[in-house]
Amino acid sequence: MIVARCKEAGLLRENEGWVDYRRIVLRLLLNPSSDLISTILSERQRIGPSERQIGAHIRCGGVLADTHEGTAMITLPILQTIPRLIANLTQRMNNSIKNVTVYVSTDSSYAYDYLVSSLPDLRVVSTTLYQRGHAEFDNDDAVIKRTLIDLFLMSQSNAVILTSSSAFSRIIREMGSYSVYLPIYAPYSHVNFHINES
Repeated sequence: MIVARCKEAGLLRENEGWVDYRRIVLRLLLNPSSDLISTILSERQRIGPSERQIGAHIRCGGVLADTHEGTAMITLPILQTIPRLIANLTQRMNNSIKNVTVYVSTDSSYAYDYLVSSLPDLRVVSTTLYQRGHAEFDNDDAVIKRTLIDLFLMSQSNAVILTSSSAFSRIIREMGSYSVYLPIYAPYSHVNFHINES
């Protein structure tokens, strides 16, 4: 019913359906300010064409995240499997696309540095603008801005590797249309950690 009405109103093309409707609604709800749109466009220009981009959303949580959490998704053993996953996907993509860039969105500087050092033959990039964190735990405007930048740049990827239990990964998947989508199986796991108070 909603899709049919959207088609009647000219909001959807005749060949578009429910998935396209959800993608449009998400983009409208998450519509960044004009200043942030300019920043996203500048980052896109710096990183290169989206057609050559593989996106990897690595949601760690736990002690690997820059802001430690009691729940982890991508743990160290899972993280150690990701370079091979990216390398295999890149080889697959290189058959049709040259000079692939891997854009990484993550809540963990450790995970990002690990991927850069583990994939020396690939161009692995991330935005350096604003603070890395998690919007639920870091109530900071800079974290929100970085989250939106990541969301829009990731959703433009030609292929994506996403964290299976992450809501952010699900939004990325809903917003984009990809030639290849690979999940990283990363169920929630409890982490014991103590915050040093000094």
